[in-house]
Amino acid sequence: MIEEKKDSCASNGYKKINRRDVYDTYVRLIIQAESISWNRFNSFLILNSILILAWAGIFTSDSPSSTSAKFVMALICLLGGLSGIAWAILGRRGRKYLDKYKEQAKTIEEKRPDWWEKCIEYDDKPIGISIPYTTKVGTSTWLLYRGPQLFTLMYIALLAVTFSRELCSLCYALCS
Repeated sequence: MIEEKKDSCASNGYKKINRRDVYDTYVRLIIQAESISWNRFNSFLILNSILILAWAGIFTSDSPSSTSAKFVMALICLLGGLSGIAWAILGRRGRKYLDKYKEQAKTIEEKRPDWWEKCIEYDDKPIGISIPYTTKVGTSTWLLYRGPQLFTLMYIALLAVTFSRELCSLCYALCS
């Protein structure tokens, strides 16, 4: 009976792969997705450390009120805020893939071995998976998604501090 299935697979132009091969592939994808997510986040933290130190260095310099200093500080805030948005999107996307790979691997674990005796077309590739949005507070998914968003809010606050003297003078003039 198995010989017939092999022949029918070959006649359809498909190669037969077994359950273990597909499961091992998902395990490798899970490990890779996890590694990529944290490497991205580490890169984000390094970039933002440099930007915050640069902003603080200019702010504590002898002339933080000069136009050029404020321009550079505002530019740092803009770059930091945009990086937070970009990394939040990347973090959410990466964790969706990781969750989907885990779900697929669990499905394989729950299936009976005879489920894999049939041919599997090569169209069933893990990279082509459609991923729905889900987020849980307090998880690594939350950290990788919300962490960069919190940095974006911090850059908005730093931008306000950059122009705080002008804002205070404007408020004082309006209130007087």
